[in-house]
Amino acid sequence: MPPPVPPPPSYFLTNPDVAPHPTVQAITTPTSSHARGNWGLKRDLPTKTRYPFLRYTALDTLEHFTTYESASDDVLTLKKWQEMDVPILRGPTVETSALASMYTIRHSVFDFAPDAPHKECYTWRFKGPYIPDMPAGDFARYIETQVKPRRAEFREFPEVDLHQTHTPPTTAAASDAPVEVDMLALRADMFLLGRLVVAFLDLPTLTRPHRTHPSGGLHYTRSTAAMRNDPETGPQGEPKAVTGRYMNYSGAYGTMIGVGGFVAKSVDAMRMEDPLRLYNNRQHTRKYVPDRARLDALGRVLLD
Repeated sequence: MPPPVPPPPSYFLTNPDVAPHPTVQAITTPTSSHARGNWGLKRDLPTKTRYPFLRYTALDTLEHFTTYESASDDVLTLKKWQEMDVPILRGPTVETSALASMYTIRHSVFDFAPDAPHKECYTWRFKGPYIPDMPAGDFARYIETQVKPRRAEFREFPEVDLHQTHTPPTTAAASDAPVEVDMLALRADMFLLGRLVVAFLDLPTLTRPHRTHPSGGLHYTRSTAAMRNDPETGPQGEPKAVTGRYMNYSGAYGTMIGVGGFVAKSVDAMRMEDPLRLYNNRQHTRKYVPDRARLDALGRVLLD
């Protein structure tokens, strides 16, 4: 079993926020083993357990119990998402502007770099910390324990980096001579020095790094360029519409609706074409077509 994913940081002191993504893996067992309480754990669970899926937090507590709870919510949410067939994309969503999102190239989180077919186009996991979120004490401790002991190693890093980035492959194969680097001149160029420091310490630069993979394990398709086949009516030219419900909230970025267990933003409401925005009727349901989705740094699903 993989270790539990640490929950995202909470901004409340009393009641912590509910994690926007599963932190403990769900397990199941065959029907024959379920009747005996055999879930493949250290000790059998009560046979009266009717949950088809479980997640446990501790195998053996001080009272010699196995703490567990139902994981049907996570499993059913995953099935709903796969039924909606919405790929996880990158790039801006409607929270920036509807016009900008219409003309933005939608890249999948599984796209690879053209020059490196086996490497992703972006990095989502870093070895170094996100410095803007570090307290002053942690930052000073990081400098003393992780940065200062690697001074001698950093003096050799610009030679290796410049030799790999500014030397053609044919020339690099023919000559392995090191590139001479003037450290005094390098300190005068703050942009180049900053890029080298970020690459050497492997630090996230622009945004907060993702706590999970940008796909979140929800879907593994790269695009919606596929024709859906209905078992009764055959191939369909349009994507499947999903029933949504108004969430009784309307902000500057659109109306919030509930679709498939997720809260999404309605683009039609931004254009004043959504009747739910006018009547404010929460009991009324409507068919929506999910357009795109992405995960933010905290692992929350942003569906449009």
